[in-house]
Amino acid sequence: MTRPHTASAPPPHVTLCLDVSGKEHQHRAVTAAGYIASDAQWASFERAWRAILADAGAAEFHATDFFSGQRAFAHLDPRSAAHRTLAARFARACYDQLPNGFAYTIDVPAFHAWMTEVTRRMRTPTSRLRPSTWAISAVCNRIAQRCLPRTGPKATLSLEDGDGTGEALAWLRYLVRLGEPWTAAYVAFEAIPKASMGAQAADYLAYESWREATRVLDEPGRGWDDTRETFKMLATGPAMRPPSEGGARVDLQYASADHFPEWERGFTKFLDENARYSRAPMTPDTP
Repeated sequence: MTRPHTASAPPPHVTLCLDVSGKEHQHRAVTAAGYIASDAQWASFERAWRAILADAGAAEFHATDFFSGQRAFAHLDPRSAAHRTLAARFARACYDQLPNGFAYTIDVPAFHAWMTEVTRRMRTPTSRLRPSTWAISAVCNRIAQRCLPRTGPKATLSLEDGDGTGEALAWLRYLVRLGEPWTAAYVAFEAIPKASMGAQAADYLAYESWREATRVLDEPGRGWDDTRETFKMLATGPAMRPPSEGGARVDLQYASADHFPEWERGFTKFLDENARYSRAPMTPDTP
C-alpha cells in the first residue's frame, strides 16, 4: 500500500540586512555590518524597534543623527540620561531579537598600499574594487560559511541604498555569474531604503562597529574596558562581559595592515592561476 505523498515544508527564508559606515576618502576605516535573521525574527525585531522609536519621538533611526542630536533627534540632548537609556534600549532590541550580527572592517590606507595593483588586475564590472565593496563581500562570504549550510535556507542580501550600493551589488552579481562557490548561499542581492527597519538595525551595528574598529586600528592594545558601552550592549547584551566569556552575538573581524602583505601574495597567485577573474594584460594599444 502506497502512502500519499506529503510535500516537505520549505526551509525558512532568511534575510541579511547590511550597511556600510565610514567614507573611504575621509576615514581610516570602512566597516560593513548587519544582521541575518528569519522573517519571524525580523518581524519580532520590528515590533520592538517601533516601540522604542515611538518613545524617542522619531519616525526612523539613523545612528549619526541619534548620537549627534540632529534631524529626527534634535529634540534629544545626547548628553542626557534619557538619551543614554534610549541608546541602550535600541542596542538591547538588536541583541535580543537579532542574535546573528556580523561586521568586517577594512583598514583603508593599508588596502590601497597593498591591494591597488592586485585590484587593477581583477576583472570587475566597474574596473575597480573599492574597500567598501571588499568588506561587503567579506561579510557575505563569512555568513555563507557560518550560517547558511548547503542543505539549509538561502538568504537574500538587502543592502542599504547609498553611495556605492549599485557598484557593490554589481560586483556580487558578477561573482554569481562566475560561479564563486559561496554565492550559492544567496537567492538575491538587492538595495533597500534607509527607512526600512532592517536597514536601521544594520546602520546601528555598522556605526558602532566602525567606531570600535577605528579605535582598535589606532590603538591595537586597547582593552574591553575602554570599549563604548553601546557597542558592548550590541555585542554581548546587558551583562557587557568580554566576548571571551561567551554571550557575544556579533562577529567582528578586521583587515589591518598586518593582513594585507599575505593577501597581496595570495591574490596575485590566484589571478595568475584563474584567468576568468583576471583582466587581459595591458598592452601599448590599451587605452
